[in-house]
Amino acid sequence: MIKSSKIAVFLFIGVLSLVSIFLITPPADSAMTVDLDRYEPWTIIASSDNGSECLAIMAADNSLVTRWDSDHSEAKSWIKFDYGLRKYIKTIIIAWEAAYAKVYHIQVSEDGELWKTVFTEHHGHEGLQVIQFSSRVKGRYVRIQCSQKANSDYGYSIFEFQIFGDQ
Repeated sequence: MIKSSKIAVFLFIGVLSLVSIFLITPPADSAMTVDLDRYEPWTIIASSDNGSECLAIMAADNSLVTRWDSDHSEAKSWIKFDYGLRKYIKTIIIAWEAAYAKVYHIQVSEDGELWKTVFTEHHGHEGLQVIQFSSRVKGRYVRIQCSQKANSDYGYSIFEFQIFGDQ
């Protein structure tokens, strides 16, 4: 008989496999949409990280094995992506780890100083979060401002972050 922990690991690996397929495939309604992550972000910085194995850069390294993890003692955290040039964003995909943000805001900026909130989530969850905008959002910088943890024992943790849109 298979133990429940082995079943959980098997299911988790299966879900990660499906997520990786989804993450490299643009949304179906995006005939003129390109994966903007092929233009690597110039810089990725975060309010904190949880050691050398969970750095901010790992949130956009096209791997579902690595992740960004904020400092566990930080109540509110953020991670910021600088794409170097202004982008027109149609879809954002976030692959959250079990330490997800229950409440967070997606913000964009032209200069990295003045931020505009373009999406707010009040019921975040583990796994894939697909955010599609009815009209294109523009900005050079994209920031995820996490404001409420799912579990107070951990920080915020993202396996992968991707944006789709036009240049």
